[in-house]
Amino acid sequence: MLEGVILIINNMNKVMEPLMQFSEWLPKILSVKVLFKKMDEVLINQDNYIETLDMDTFKESIEFNNVSFSYEGTEVFKDISLSIKKGGIKRICNGST
Repeated sequence: MLEGVILIINNMNKVMEPLMQFSEWLPKILSVKVLFKKMDEVLINQDNYIETLDMDTFKESIEFNNVSFSYEGTEVFKDISLSIKKGGIKRICNGST
């Protein structure tokens, strides 16, 4: 009987470690779900946004040169240059840190 108790105690980490990892991953999983829900809402309602209206001067492509962007004090990108052909890129996503 004592050997069985010792065996169970010695192997508890095999049960507890995956549970602890899951508890660390759960907030990340839930935060991604919210992100995808917001992206779906934006895409469904895209015709309502002023910035998606046709622009007479946007015939073939649009270029960004040496652009930097920060959000709530966090630098998202710095000095990027980018050329986008009309109808080419639908969205740009990056993982959060």
